[in-house]
Amino acid sequence: MVSTHELPSGHQVLSIEFTSDGGGWGKGGEVRLYSDQMVVGQGRLSQTVPWVMSYVEGLNVGLDTGTPVSEDYKVPFRFNGTLHSVKVTLLAVAASF
Repeated sequence: MVSTHELPSGHQVLSIEFTSDGGGWGKGGEVRLYSDQMVVGQGRLSQTVPWVMSYVEGLNVGLDTGTPVSEDYKVPFRFNGTLHSVKVTLLAVAASF
């Protein structure tokens, strides 16, 4: 997913919203990228990870040390800016196993 707007320098709140298709493991959904509550990109994620991840391939912040989520970059892919804080909020979980 790539922003449709050039993001300005300086402090911003970046966020993502994923709305799942639901109904089981590996389903896709709609994704929206936000910068300071303004939609700056959106698209479709055709599928998600169809299994539970181990602690080795968990959430990375500021770099990707494991398997890349895209073939558009090579690991380790490091963010060279400054992250002042990171907050992860899971709003709802509905699972069917």
